[in-house]
Amino acid sequence: MLSLDDPVTPRSPQTVRGQIAALLAADRQGKAYQQAVQEVVAELREQADIEIFENQLEAVCPAEPS
Repeated sequence: MLSLDDPVTPRSPQTVRGQIAALLAADRQGKAYQQAVQEVVAELREQADIEIFENQLEAVCPAEPS
């Protein structure tokens, strides 16, 4: 069993403590990134002026044959 200050592998300079810290930091960064992206997308959607032209919709999304 490894303790917090043991190397992750025998030839690794990184300790269990360092590996856990790196994983937690990566998780926090990922969550912060996702939140920032969601906020930017929400802001852009509020600013967006979306208009659907039904007569041109068929050219982009052809109807499925019946």
